[in-house]
Amino acid sequence: FPSYAAITKFAGGTPVLWHQHMHEDYIYDIDRLSSIITDKTKIIVLNNPNNPTGTIMPNEILESISEIALKNNLWIISDEIYSQIYFTGNFPHSIYALPGMSDRTILMDGFSKAYAMTGWRLGYGIFPDNMIDNVCSIMLNDHSCLPEFIQDAGTAALQGPQTCVSLFREELKARKDIVVDAINNMPHISCFEPEGALYVMIDISQITGVSSQDFAEKLLLEGVSMLPGTMLSKHGQNQVRLAFVANQNRIATAMERLASTVVQLTN
Repeated sequence: FPSYAAITKFAGGTPVLWHQHMHEDYIYDIDRLSSIITDKTKIIVLNNPNNPTGTIMPNEILESISEIALKNNLWIISDEIYSQIYFTGNFPHSIYALPGMSDRTILMDGFSKAYAMTGWRLGYGIFPDNMIDNVCSIMLNDHSCLPEFIQDAGTAALQGPQTCVSLFREELKARKDIVVDAINNMPHISCFEPEGALYVMIDISQITGVSSQDFAEKLLLEGVSMLPGTMLSKHGQNQVRLAFVANQNRIATAMERLASTVVQLTN
């Protein structure tokens, strides 16, 4: 997610990226992570489930990351905004719950995804006790507070029945299935099947002479919005991200337009 690097630079740090690759099914290579840890490393930022790949970290990967953090005295920022949007049948594990990690992990979550409160900008964090006063001071002086009715809505979301979240998850899975099945039955393009979150990454490497930016702009003219992979990573030249957030009828129409565009670009 590009904001992590931008925020790190704003704070005076140097972002170092731990890359996952489409041709490797976006596996989390612990050796690759270990190779970029230096005596200047301060924090490991995790996004689980992941935007944009839709991968969910297995518990053994989280355990390996926790070992690296403990060995090198590192902090963890765990962005778990998509924690309730999973399609594997099992709630994603959190590194916060592992032994020794609650004292060095900042867990971030919010209401935008699971409760469809995007735009209300309501979130929360779980911090070690010794950080809370400083965090409250920053929040108070940064934006004072959110409107009271938004806070009330968040309280109602957390304390009310959670059936809506389960129904939302089931609907998103149905939308995801339509998208993945359609794309993986089209010639020249393919996608990784996400385990969670709201997105699919589409591989367009077989369409020669077309950049991810060109591809996204071409689809936009057809009424289908995608994000060029280069806006997410320097390795995204042959990828685009599609969010399956529209209703199933609109998604089916989008898949028809995607198939038609691929035919045009490959003939």
